[in-house]
Amino acid sequence: MNIQDFLNKEIELKISDPMDFHVENGYGPYRGRIVDIKPTSATIFLTSRLYYRGEPIIQLKARTTLSNDTFVQLCSSKFLSTSLSSTAASVSQLNGGIKLIS
Repeated sequence: MNIQDFLNKEIELKISDPMDFHVENGYGPYRGRIVDIKPTSATIFLTSRLYYRGEPIIQLKARTTLSNDTFVQLCSSKFLSTSLSSTAASVSQLNGGIKLIS
């Protein structure tokens, strides 16, 4: 599968850190769509707005956590470990994982 085949694919997203993220958003998983992708990064537009400390998050940049992982490994059976960056001032870095929705 080519990396560009993942463009516009729907994903599920889990966030494990910061530990209090679930207070405003529930435990997830949350949903989104890949709007830009490269082998080690993906931009995700969230289906529903998430919040952290009252500040909205509508888009995240995911990067693979492990050095050998790439987004070509995305599948619907397991989460790919990622670090997530946000433009929200209340939290710039999140940790979690994403997987394709089958």
